[in-house]
Amino acid sequence: MSGQAKLARYAPFAIGAVALVVGLGLALSPTLTGGGEAGRSPLPLDGGLDATVDGSPVQDGATTEQVDEPLARYVPDLTGEDLGELIVESKTSAHSLLVAGGLLVWLTTDQATIYGAPLDGGPGRRLFASTVPEAFGGTLVRGERELYWSVERADGKAESILAMAQRDLSVPKPASRQIAKEGSPDNLLAMGDDLYWSDQGVIMTLPAGETEPRVVADRKQLIAGMAVVDGGLAWLEVPYEHAVQGGHAVMSLGSDGDSPRTLVPPQGKRRRELLLGTDRWLVWVEGQADGPWVLVQMSAAGGPVRRLAQTGAVTALSTDGSWLYWAELHGEGEQVVTVLRAVPLEGGEGKRLGRDSGPVPALAVHAGKLFWSTGRGLKRLAL
Repeated sequence: MSGQAKLARYAPFAIGAVALVVGLGLALSPTLTGGGEAGRSPLPLDGGLDATVDGSPVQDGATTEQVDEPLARYVPDLTGEDLGELIVESKTSAHSLLVAGGLLVWLTTDQATIYGAPLDGGPGRRLFASTVPEAFGGTLVRGERELYWSVERADGKAESILAMAQRDLSVPKPASRQIAKEGSPDNLLAMGDDLYWSDQGVIMTLPAGETEPRVVADRKQLIAGMAVVDGGLAWLEVPYEHAVQGGHAVMSLGSDGDSPRTLVPPQGKRRRELLLGTDRWLVWVEGQADGPWVLVQMSAAGGPVRRLAQTGAVTALSTDGSWLYWAELHGEGEQVVTVLRAVPLEGGEGKRLGRDSGPVPALAVHAGKLFWSTGRGLKRLAL
């Protein structure tokens, strides 16, 4: 992974809180008034700011400071006991967390190791461990039949993408196979068993059943996140020289493989992070390095970009297709507290689920339960 790419990835949001949480880094975020979570204000899809934002008219060409000015100061509720039930004890936090083959499966950054544990809890079992010294876990995603993950190397040598059949997760030592042996893969995602990733400004794919990757788009910019939305590909991109200060665009490529198009152009130094897609919605977080941060949403069919929620630094998010769940970080050092929140993807009144001590770098939702990673292991909450 190039130095500029690592800088942008390992310090997303350019706020120390997020870098602290993930250790290596990812992040996302979200409502509008200080205490409430309801309300959605349209922002124009074409990038002009000739819309009404929170009841205040904003003229075309307005600065991001003017756009954000109507937002009330967000004051989080950090009170209460720690939330959830500890179901898996572990000294290493999950960097990526998902459900596959009837197991909770997670990837740790330290020494690139994948573990699995029953959904009801119990000791974790090691499914994969890198033999390369100082190899770090990157991204873990689930395809239709396989799991895919990336391994990053601190020595600057070629990194790799590996795969494992989901049907093999129940065997003591499931076999893994290498499907990319060079480059700096990042932002893995699966569409069925077609695999996509970015590599130093180039978006790549390996279609199911093929052995040679193809170039989808050579953007020559930092790809800051990718998502599948309504069968198509969407991503965030920003010039490398602006990766920390901001200026991200939201781009898309339809399932028919047409040329990339701009969904939402850059707006000054506004940062956009952590893209998430569903069959109906595309969501991301945006704001400036010093806030306020807002979670926004747009329909997969097009239309206005709408604010869902205002938040602090978000370290993880997940969805069940109807609700969006996120972990929101507050405090510094030993005083770090995470607030877990949720909001309907279609907009409306959100809810605070509770708080937990320490950072939460990964979330997963399955069968009416929310799972998350902490410094003590994995926790669960019935929704």
